[in-house]
Amino acid sequence: MVDGSAPLPSIKVAVRRTWSGVVIDASGDLDLTTVSTLEEHYKSVQSHLSKMSESQTLILDLRKITFIDSAGLAYLVRISQDMIGSQHRFNVVVRENGQPERVIKLGQFGTVLNVVYDYQGSA
Repeated sequence: MVDGSAPLPSIKVAVRRTWSGVVIDASGDLDLTTVSTLEEHYKSVQSHLSKMSESQTLILDLRKITFIDSAGLAYLVRISQDMIGSQHRFNVVVRENGQPERVIKLGQFGTVLNVVYDYQGSA
């Protein structure tokens, strides 16, 4: 940066459909400054899922997320709570020993999030 400040966190989000649900791929930082980007994509997916008569799986792939903070974790819990009242399943995919996995374990969020390491078997 020209002024010497640190670059702003960024996130990239892509949505794709599978035969049994929807995958939201995210990469970069999931924090207070970027969670709104994930929220926009999730709302679109939620609208799609609400029209489905068959049970679907929503997979949030965080394997390329390098950093997650409390705002990101809170949003994951919110998605999980949204899915409780639906017929759909919600899985969070993390990279083993990555920062998101460590934070989820440390905060014991595995009790409210279905954390997996690969979605090939759950998609």
